[in-house]
Amino acid sequence: MRCNILCHWKGEGEGNGDGQPPGMTLERITPEGRGKAIVIAANTAWNLVNFRGNIIAALQQRGYRLVAIAPRDAHHAQLASMGVEFHALDFRSAGISPLEDARLFLRYFGLLRAIRPAAFLGFTIKPNVYGSLAARVLGIPVINNVSGLGTAFIKQGPITRIATFLYRLAFRRSATVFFQNREDRDQFVASGMVAAGQTRLLPGSGVDLDRFGPAAAPPTGEPFRFLLIARLLWDKGVQEFVDAARIVRQHHPGARFQILGFADVDNRTAVPRATLDGWIDEGLIEHLGAADDVRPFIAASDCVVLPSYREGLPRSLLEASAMARPIIGTDVPGVRDVVDDRVTGLLCAVRSATSLADAMLAMIALGPAERRAMGQAGRERVERRFAIEEVTRRYLEAVADALTHPDRPPGVKGSMNLLARIFGGSTDRPAPRGADGYRAYAVGDVHGRLDLLDRLLARIEADIAARGPAQNMVVFLGDLIDRGPQSAGVIERLRTWQPSDATAIFLCGNHEEIFLRVLGGEPAVLADWMRFGGAECLASYGLSPEALGEMSEAEALAEIKAAVPPQHQEFLATFADTFRFGDYLFVHAGIRPGLDVAAQSKKDLRWIREQFLDDPTDHGYVVVHGHTISAGVEERANRIGIDTGAYRTGRLTAVAIEGAQRWYLDTTPGD
Repeated sequence: MRCNILCHWKGEGEGNGDGQPPGMTLERITPEGRGKAIVIAANTAWNLVNFRGNIIAALQQRGYRLVAIAPRDAHHAQLASMGVEFHALDFRSAGISPLEDARLFLRYFGLLRAIRPAAFLGFTIKPNVYGSLAARVLGIPVINNVSGLGTAFIKQGPITRIATFLYRLAFRRSATVFFQNREDRDQFVASGMVAAGQTRLLPGSGVDLDRFGPAAAPPTGEPFRFLLIARLLWDKGVQEFVDAARIVRQHHPGARFQILGFADVDNRTAVPRATLDGWIDEGLIEHLGAADDVRPFIAASDCVVLPSYREGLPRSLLEASAMARPIIGTDVPGVRDVVDDRVTGLLCAVRSATSLADAMLAMIALGPAERRAMGQAGRERVERRFAIEEVTRRYLEAVADALTHPDRPPGVKGSMNLLARIFGGSTDRPAPRGADGYRAYAVGDVHGRLDLLDRLLARIEADIAARGPAQNMVVFLGDLIDRGPQSAGVIERLRTWQPSDATAIFLCGNHEEIFLRVLGGEPAVLADWMRFGGAECLASYGLSPEALGEMSEAEALAEIKAAVPPQHQEFLATFADTFRFGDYLFVHAGIRPGLDVAAQSKKDLRWIREQFLDDPTDHGYVVVHGHTISAGVEERANRIGIDTGAYRTGRLTAVAIEGAQRWYLDTTPGD
């Protein structure tokens, strides 16, 4: 006989079934390193030393052991001085040999299998592709960074199609794929290389505002100096820079044009050495070579220029702005994200030496006072939007998410079904049904997004009105709070929500659990909760996380309890742990396979992941859950996951069940 509807609260005095005290230890909410390895991989050690130092240091401070995989170069010894274990993996960044790339994949696989890191952080094309694929096979969570689209996407052709296929394959299971500008992200999503829910935006590599402080303007009366900081590649607009120099020299013969960056680069679009030497011999440009510290060169310049064909978010222009230098850049993705035209610098047309020369002449004509004003505006813009601390914060958050939403080797369940079909077996069973006479809507993790909640509730109410009569249940699967900006508003909205044609049921998520523990004055919980979404929750109650951080723990806990209305605390304390609905069980995180519902612990119901997610067995009911973010709804034979990452993707999802029917409602971004 079917148990139609059953709500279940776990008693406060119950243990969690594994000898630990009731509730949850902090290990799930604070996935600190404790000696675990994290692999960070790029196409040069120079890239890791110069662009990823802050991320490396921050992860080390969290207790992780950092392991770098990159080709040997003049900078790989510096990684050791940074406390990073280095594994040399030599390859040609510009190589397109399938045989070489297959060997590269196998070498990544061998290294990662030996290291067994907690996560793989990929930068630049080949590590992002072949390193990610190797990590995926081994079940290692992957975080990618697409710092720019590169030559393959600037000039469309067969290589573009190959790159699109490889990215689509490599990024399919990545926990997070970072992009540095919205246009690159949108192109990858539109081309199917990555799902929108996997993506996040970064403010470039970030700028160390203390290291790159404002520099005094060069003395007046000296020749005007334009500086291009870039590798010697045609795609960086080097030809346009040289041709513009010829034009500007006709009006200002003493103007100087300098290039700081690597020559003889392993890239199909590299400027030949003979061409560079010819420009130098002609007296058009000065090649300053490469430098680990670009600050003296920026300080000596009047204006920093980047006529690139496309960028992620150009660090050279960000660092120049941080040092209060006016900048000139092309009106292309990435560059125009940095240059605020006529405010922090000037934009020019791409692939146009004439347009670049016009911008250079206009910059000279501005005069020292106006250029200083541009430089100051640039400094203020970088302070507001591009500080390196924000990049580090987002990476730490992504690592924490990856370790609590780990990748799983693909196709396990699908392979079982395929074998069953091939060998004549069957995975068919009667379709699950909801409770007779009832209709249920289960809502995924809201995480402080009141705007999305309002939209989804309106859709649920409209759906109820459009369907036949039934007793309607709306079940919220937990994690109403944290991460998003309006936790207090979400709680108040649902506390007072009284639909005339539905009954609301609320389940407790891990974030509500921790919030209640904080409100109860439990020590040693507050700091970790604030780092993993609690700070945003507190801000929604009018509290300053920074001010709380200056208080003693006891003072901060008292301040929080006073700020949260008693009605909210009482409301949260009423939340149930499970809701049985016909052949379905609604729960926040999942269940421990093999145990009856009544024997499940709070720890598992609110926190479990791998043991539940990877288990293909029939539980006797279909578990509907949130807690684990996926790019879309995850339908399996024994479970349905509907946490589509609302707080960062804009997509809040609900599953509706009536009889044997099932359908979905959501807040698709942009609708």
